[in-house]
This record gives sequence, C-alpha cells and structure tokens, in this order.
Amino acid sequence: MKFTLTVVVMIGGILFGIVLADDAAVAQPVQVGTFSSALITFILFEKAYYCEIMNSA
Repeated sequence: MKFTLTVVVMIGGILFGIVLADDAAVAQPVQVGTFSSALITFILFEKAYYCEIMNSA
C-alpha cells in the first residue's frame, strides 16, 4: 500500500511539474496578488501537514 501511494504521488508530482513548466513558457504570466499567494501557500502547507499526520498514524 505504501509503495503504491509513493508511486501515485511521484506521478502526480511529475505531471504537476510539466504543467508548471508549460505555464512558464507563456509570454503573459498570470498575475497573482499577495493575498492569493499567501492563501495558496497556506492551503498547500496545511495539506502537506495533514498528509504527514495521516501517514504517521
């Protein structure tokens, strides 16, 4: 089970990286405000923290 989860997360990370790299090639990047940036960062951090808690249990 743990190996399967690792593979799924790895594939997701690769696909997410491809999407980000593709967006970086765009001439007009999306403008994100400071509040939106802080909110996105907070959500991603909390999600990672929750995953660590679930993984240790």
